[in-house]
Amino acid sequence: MEAPTALSILLLFAGFLSLLFSAGRLLATSPGYESRLMAAAYLAMTSMFCHAAVLVSGVVDSWPGWLGWYLPGLLCFGPLLLRFAQVRLNLPGRRVSLVWHLAPAVLSVPGLILFLFFDPAPKQELISNVRSLTLSPKYLLILALTSLHPIAYAGIGGMQLMRSIGWRLDFSEGSVRLLAVLLLASGLVSLLLFAGFVSRNPLLLYAGALGSACMVPLLYLLGCRYPYFFDELRTAVERSKYRSTQLKGKDLEEIGRRLQVLMESRELYKEENLTLPELAASVQLSSHQLSEYFNVQLKVNFSRFVNRYRVEEACKLLVEKPELTVLNIAFAVGFNSKSVFNAAFSRETGLTPTAYRARGLQESKN
Repeated sequence: MEAPTALSILLLFAGFLSLLFSAGRLLATSPGYESRLMAAAYLAMTSMFCHAAVLVSGVVDSWPGWLGWYLPGLLCFGPLLLRFAQVRLNLPGRRVSLVWHLAPAVLSVPGLILFLFFDPAPKQELISNVRSLTLSPKYLLILALTSLHPIAYAGIGGMQLMRSIGWRLDFSEGSVRLLAVLLLASGLVSLLLFAGFVSRNPLLLYAGALGSACMVPLLYLLGCRYPYFFDELRTAVERSKYRSTQLKGKDLEEIGRRLQVLMESRELYKEENLTLPELAASVQLSSHQLSEYFNVQLKVNFSRFVNRYRVEEACKLLVEKPELTVLNIAFAVGFNSKSVFNAAFSRETGLTPTAYRARGLQESKN
């Protein structure tokens, strides 16, 4: 099989996988803002991979007007990932409306629609020049700059992350090391594409395209291997913020006892809308001090601390009250949706609530 044909198949496969991942995010029970952002990012990747596949395979020769339709996806990709990181990792700083970041992608669409009605002859010449890398400096500059667009947004996200933790990262954390590897890999792929366009080297372009296509199944495998990567990374980021402690002079054992009373005796975890400031006020600490206690002393964030108590209570109810549905139990222990409950339960026990109940009832019979 010739290299361009094999590469086009791989690119098309990567586009199909991206489309499946996008659908999976949207079809999840009660998809939140983060899921919608990732679904849109995967959809952007689908458009880029499919465009690259039809260009490499020569299919675009039959429909030359579709040349350039990777641009909306490429110009969306960086802003979507940046906003996802800001929300998921709770990065500080002023956030400009996502609409403004997506404006270049939106504005590129009318131009591409107009391009559909251009005379086919110049389009065919342009396609030929793209393949042979004999583009004019004007087109070469456009390709080079657009290939740098996602790198620019990755740089913005990296700056916000480092600024939030005082320019210190603890590389002893597995999630931090994995993030560094992913960023380096993504940067290398973008650099190969940029260098390929600038130097007009087809080998570098093929290497960059191959690396891009391989990133999609790699991300899927990493998601299966490290399903709580972003939770662990957020905890690592939070811990890095507390190099200078605000708990000096505080009785840490007393804080632990107060939390135990609030959770076990008063069962505050059953309050669906329980917030960090409310819990902090109950133990006579500031929100920042309690967050530091969770992340540094207990090695968990606020959400996981509360969810552990909720899951522990759910485990009892699943076995002791088989007449209750899983959804009723989820609401009874403080969760506000079944999908969040299932994710938290699986993380703490390694089983789904239904599987845990079946195993518990079987053991009680024996």
